[in-house]
Amino acid sequence: MNVANVVGGAAPPGGALPAGAPLALGPATNIHQTYHDLYTDPSWDPLAGEYATLYRDFTAAGTTPAALRDNLYNSANTGGLIHLLAHVRDANAVPADPGYIVGYHRLTRHVAGFGQGGRPFDGQGHAFMGDVINGQVPITVGVPDTLFNMLPAVQVPTSGLMDQLLLADPVTHVVGPFAAGDPDITAVTTRGVMVVPNPYILPFMTTGMRPRDAYQAVLGMVQQNHHEAACAPLLDWLRVTLTRRTANALPRTTTTPLVAPMYAPPEMHQLYLKYRMAIAHRDLPLLSPA
Repeated sequence: MNVANVVGGAAPPGGALPAGAPLALGPATNIHQTYHDLYTDPSWDPLAGEYATLYRDFTAAGTTPAALRDNLYNSANTGGLIHLLAHVRDANAVPADPGYIVGYHRLTRHVAGFGQGGRPFDGQGHAFMGDVINGQVPITVGVPDTLFNMLPAVQVPTSGLMDQLLLADPVTHVVGPFAAGDPDITAVTTRGVMVVPNPYILPFMTTGMRPRDAYQAVLGMVQQNHHEAACAPLLDWLRVTLTRRTANALPRTTTTPLVAPMYAPPEMHQLYLKYRMAIAHRDLPLLSPA
């Protein structure tokens, strides 16, 4: 299935936008001042809670990372709303630091327009981190291609056992390790990042969350919305972020924080910033022009 038909939003009238053009979104007509408000608006979620196909396609083991990226970015570049969760941990963090689950939203990949080739950000993935503050566009970070790779399987607790383990130890942030065949333990294969639809990016719009807190927050929302089956891969991924591989190893999902890229020369970086600002101004027309 073509993910562009599944992941967030209809294409603009007449099909895809010209390469390099600012992105348009539809079909919603409400004007919002922040991304949190936009993602809360049901008219901006054309999937309307039907997320099973989204997660089936994202987690399919037979889909290469390159093909997955192409599908996601093609959807994002023709009006879709693509968001990711990443398990970030500073390279200099102390061994006991479990890291944070951070949301990156409004994923896009720059495509050079006719006669515009040779820009250093051509073909690069980017996303916003955080929300609008005082009318200013959120920070843009680069999204490394390697984050979409499939990770080796991890033995993780079932949802029932995970709930028991967290309840038994209110301060723990990591559980395990576990062995295949242990009671209530299952092998989970997932990717380095996890896609999320509009409702489930909302808790991560202003701050990162510890893996335990992220899992419990999202689990509560999923249960309230009766999305347990459709969003099972999302909950699986969050359980992986809580589970050690071995006694002295961090969860497989950990990665260094995504950072804002700098392109040279300076005028090229300004073109890049203009490209990302144009996306935000299309989404949120009331933003400050500065």
